[in-house]
Amino acid sequence: MCPEPEEGNEERIEAFPSRLLRLTANLSASEQAMRGIIQLLINHEYHPGDHLFETTLAERLKVSRTPIRTALTHLATCGFLEKTPDRKGYHVPILRLADMHLVFQTRALLEGALAAQAALNRDDAQIALLKEICAKEKNAFDELDKKVYAESNNLFHFSIAAFAKNPYLEQCLGQVFWRSRLYDFFFSGFYNSPMTQEQKKKKRSCSEHTVIALAIEAGDAAAAEKAMKEHLRHTYEEVRNNPRSDEPGRSEVQSDCF
Repeated sequence: MCPEPEEGNEERIEAFPSRLLRLTANLSASEQAMRGIIQLLINHEYHPGDHLFETTLAERLKVSRTPIRTALTHLATCGFLEKTPDRKGYHVPILRLADMHLVFQTRALLEGALAAQAALNRDDAQIALLKEICAKEKNAFDELDKKVYAESNNLFHFSIAAFAKNPYLEQCLGQVFWRSRLYDFFFSGFYNSPMTQEQKKKKRSCSEHTVIALAIEAGDAAAAEKAMKEHLRHTYEEVRNNPRSDEPGRSEVQSDCF
């Protein structure tokens, strides 16, 4: 679960930040700060193990320290950052294969169930939104727009979680989702190096999102669950097979965990 941070009288970010994930929205200062910090990691301006400090981030993002503090606290409770023991500030978590295995395995379990429930609860407006998101994501991918592509990906998955109408599963998703995004941002080919045309053809995320959306539109719970689990398994394999993710203990992590 990703609880709302305790910030006294400071501005708060809602516990499940759906407003933050919309492609267009009037974001609060804290939500803008949270989005800005995520973008810094997408751009690899911070790396696993690097420390983040309020004063530095406030200067870089041109906001006051109060919304930065709220954003950092929230990102830490969601697993995207970690509080640094015995010193001020936060740091980007060290990424390990065993942790990645557990994170994607848990996402597959949660999101498979959420996709199935979304298929049973869908309506025309929700299907239209999923199709709109898929179109924006495909366009961002073709234009190699990492910012919009990442936001579209986030919105697709959290929209399905909301459509399932199961607030318990929806809130459980937050922490593992954001931790898994760190592995995407640092090990997925799209975020780490210029992609050749051949590599772009092999990237399946956009087409797999479309398959998931079509299964939900058809009201086929079993197909939606299967498509979501296969999509997350493919994402896990892509990230795991990136040479940059190599480390001792690699052979101990099984690739058939889904």
